Amino acid sequence: MALEISCFASSSDARISETVTPPCVINDLVITPQDAQDIARSIANDVVAAVLRRAEYEALKVLAWRFPHGTHIAALSTSRVEHHAIYASSEEIIHRCEDDGIVVSVTWITFLMKYPRWRILAWPRSAAHSDAIIECARRRVGEEQKYSE
Repeated sequence: MALEISCFASSSDARISETVTPPCVINDLVITPQDAQDIARSIANDVVAAVLRRAEYEALKVLAWRFPHGTHIAALSTSRVEHHAIYASSEEIIHRCEDDGIVVSVTWITFLMKYPRWRILAWPRSAAHSDAIIECARRRVGEEQKYSE
């Protein structure tokens, strides 16, 4: 339910009208619409901060471990679906989108925000093997790769 409050400006006869939503009362606790927005904003800020902290931690693991380019990674999404990717660099992770099956290239931080838990499945055997893995993955970027049944 909204209330309309009307008044007249002191310097003219122009009417000023504003729609106001009344506060919600729960067990003697009064919550105004602004309070509700502030609470929602605060929760959203906390969630984003937690995701970024986790992503930064995972990115630091990469820097600390310095695993080779071409590493095969298995990651878990927030929906607990295992997802595979190729680590090319901190600026390039190549993987297939869950939704449409299109192979894409994204940054490590972008990948970690969607797939916060990951592990290494396979390391390249040599620098040449690493280059071959990345070249093969890059050729597939933009292609639609359906999951096998």
